[in-house]
Amino acid sequence: MEQTTLKNLEDKLEQLLKKYQLLQKENKQLKNSLSETETALAKSQKACEALQLKLDAGIISTTKTMDQHQQQLLQNRIDQYLKEINKCLTLLDA
Repeated sequence: MEQTTLKNLEDKLEQLLKKYQLLQKENKQLKNSLSETETALAKSQKACEALQLKLDAGIISTTKTMDQHQQQLLQNRIDQYLKEINKCLTLLDA
């Protein structure tokens, strides 16, 4: 009886160690995935900032020769672009 109890305990300990090793492996993979995602997010944010600077420069250079209606159309397009960029950033944060 004592022998079977000891054997059952050894089996359960073995199963527990296997689960622990699997969890360690999964944790390592998740950390790597998180690191890659954070790197991609940082690159996307830098690209977004660069595009925003270009956009701002373009607006400044073109608004001097536009009439009020053209400026409003441009502003609407810019607002739409910014909404799309914010959606992309939100998706990357998720």
